[in-house]
Amino acid sequence: NLLILVPAAAEAKKAVLPAPAKGEETSAKRRDVKQFLALTGRVPLNVEAARKSIREMKARSSKEIPEAFWAELEKVPTASAFESLLIPIYERRYTDAELKVIIRFLQTPEGRTFILNDGVAQMESGEAFRHYMEDHSKRLMQKYAPPKK
Repeated sequence: NLLILVPAAAEAKKAVLPAPAKGEETSAKRRDVKQFLALTGRVPLNVEAARKSIREMKARSSKEIPEAFWAELEKVPTASAFESLLIPIYERRYTDAELKVIIRFLQTPEGRTFILNDGVAQMESGEAFRHYMEDHSKRLMQKYAPPKK
């Protein structure tokens, strides 16, 4: 079903639309990016991933790092902070026409299924890759460890 999106986005890119005024284009595109982020749940997923990363860093860190550091670091990942970081990225990567096609897709039953599964699949993929790299690095560390005396 996702393959349907690619030709539709290509057709939307070819469409000749009257050029909006510069300020109108930016605000309309920004609204579309915000709608895309809201539909996909990218912001809360990134906030949760950041908080998980902080918990993992804390577990691996020196016990000498004060609890106040971790408490303050935990406050850093907020929805507004991540939205501010993500908006310019999506504004650079997609045209407004492409965003409109993607949003229309995400509002279909197939798009909603994609939304429900994609975030979790991305998190699972990241976790699987992390474990994969940890396993390989452990084997390589054993292989290249200096001989015991």
